[in-house]
Amino acid sequence: MTAIVTLILILSYVIFRQFLFDRRKIHQKGIIDKISLCVIHPDTILPEVEVFFKYYFGGGVYKGKGYCLLSDFLSDMDYKIEFNAFLEPMLFTGDKVFVSMEHIESFLLSSVDTVILEIDPVEPYRVKLLGLNEESQGAKKI
Repeated sequence: MTAIVTLILILSYVIFRQFLFDRRKIHQKGIIDKISLCVIHPDTILPEVEVFFKYYFGGGVYKGKGYCLLSDFLSDMDYKIEFNAFLEPMLFTGDKVFVSMEHIESFLLSSVDTVILEIDPVEPYRVKLLGLNEESQGAKKI
């Protein structure tokens, strides 16, 4: 009987704690540092990008990483991405062609330069990438 009461107390504590943790999360913007294509060698490019970002919280600077779809950056454009003969990635968007990781990264950063994050104020190093900030300065340029 005491084992059942103990188990019920522990389960209720875990559920209540999880509810409180979800309620205290803060939404904040972060700045994209670097974008990297997800590549499976020798010849496959995934439709995801790895986003490295930094954000300011509580007087400190924190860094994090997350994943977004490439189509999130190129919201209304048709694109094709593949390797060329020299195993460099090539991104085709409309009438533009970008040949190399650096050119693709700078093009994607020119379209969107901030992200929306979900931060736990007690543990600010635990962060979740919710999505791209479509109202950023880079998004208004294109």
